[in-house]
Amino acid sequence: MDSGSSRVALVASLGGLALGILAFLLSVPFLGLGAGLAAVVAGIVTLSPSKRIIHLQQANVILEADLISLRRRLQDVEDTSSANVVAGIIEESANIGSHTPLDVTTTTELAGGKSQTVAKKQAGTGVIDVDSGLYTEEFFRVTLDARLASARRHLRPVALVLIYVTEDPEDKSAPPISPHVVSKVVLSTLREADSACRLDDNRLAVILEDTPETGALWTVERLRRELVDDSSDITVWAGLACYPAHAFTAAEMIVAADDALGLAQEWSQDRVEIAAAAD
Repeated sequence: MDSGSSRVALVASLGGLALGILAFLLSVPFLGLGAGLAAVVAGIVTLSPSKRIIHLQQANVILEADLISLRRRLQDVEDTSSANVVAGIIEESANIGSHTPLDVTTTTELAGGKSQTVAKKQAGTGVIDVDSGLYTEEFFRVTLDARLASARRHLRPVALVLIYVTEDPEDKSAPPISPHVVSKVVLSTLREADSACRLDDNRLAVILEDTPETGALWTVERLRRELVDDSSDITVWAGLACYPAHAFTAAEMIVAADDALGLAQEWSQDRVEIAAAAD
């Protein structure tokens, strides 16, 4: 090996060592990748020209594989970031650090006027519905998109349930019962990972994370029983749609669940309908 190659090998080796130390101290994967490439260069320059070409080709294949792996990791970070943005809005607006939405009415009764001011401020952010303490429709649409993006990436199911609760099942235009009564039961029944929202048309929308059709149906039935036990004079209609069984996008899920709810409302008693399978 000539003196020029020796110098290149020495510089590459020292550079690789420095990058490796920085990668260890700072936990930065890109620096670790650079250290590995420097080591490869240091080894290659010590070889004959023909062997250098072969090893450079091999190094190029390794580099491409590492870059693909890094791109996948970055995609995972992006999927997580979309969900974290939603969580950050909740924490900042509610200032409670809890994944469960604030029960506005209960807090107001316990804490008085000061908490009432906080509740109104939360409602103004578009995150918390002041009448029910559930998340708003704006939050629902952002969250459903984020949950589906993560579900597609990690191959996990997501369920959406649209619920309408009324005291007069014969009158389809009858208003729903008090949102606070329903939200109290909903919040005590669902998991913290689930999202319960009150839509602008007074329906409830529940997003069930990592839940297939069977699990979602069981959850809806448990929720229906709790609502009926709490007030026997009500009727509960629900429409259920799941990703990927019934829909592939947020818009398709909403339409599928809405159609299922429409079928349920044709009955004069409690009814849960499941959406038709996706084409």
